[in-house]
Amino acid sequence: MNKIVKLALILFLVSAIVAGVLGGIYVVTKPTIDANNAATTAKAYSEVLPEGVAADPTASEAIGETVDNSGNSVTLVSVTPADDGKTYVVETSAVGSQGTISMAVGVDSETGTCTGIAIIASSETSGLGAEASKPFFKDQLVGCDTTAIHITKQGGTVEAITGATITSKAVTNSAAAAIDYVMNMG
Repeated sequence: MNKIVKLALILFLVSAIVAGVLGGIYVVTKPTIDANNAATTAKAYSEVLPEGVAADPTASEAIGETVDNSGNSVTLVSVTPADDGKTYVVETSAVGSQGTISMAVGVDSETGTCTGIAIIASSETSGLGAEASKPFFKDQLVGCDTTAIHITKQGGTVEAITGATITSKAVTNSAAAAIDYVMNMG
C-alpha cells in the first residue's frame, strides 16, 4: 500500500510541474498569439472592403446571433462599419465539412451586395475545402446579392468547389446571412 501512495505522489508532482510549465509558456506566448490573431483579422478586413475604404476591427459591435440560412446554422459574430459610411464587415462562423469556418464578409448596404470575403480561420481539408480562400472561388461572391450568392445547386450563381460542396455551402450561406443582417439593421 505504501508503494501505491508513493507512486501517486510522484505522479501528482510530475503532473503539477508539467502543468506549471505549460501555464508559464501560455502566459509568455499569449501576447504574441493575440497580436498574430489581430493582424490576421485586420488583413481579412482590408481584403473584403473596396479600395481606399478601411474599418477598424477593434470598433466591432458584437452580434452573437445564430441564424438558420438555407438549412445551415450560421453564427453572426460581429459587425463593423467602414469609414465610407455604407460598407460593413460582418464576421461569421459556420460549420464546414471538417470544422468551423470563421470569415469576414464585406457588405455594401446601398446595393445589398457582397464586396468580398476572407477566411480568417478554417480547418477544412487542404486541396478541397481550403480552396474556399482562393480567388477562383471567393471572387465569384463579389457583387452578388442574397439571391445569387448561393451555389448553383441551391439556385445561385456560385460554382461550388469540386469535392467540397459542404464547405462551399457554408461559405455562401455565411455571406448571405451577413448581407441579410446588414440590410435589416434598421
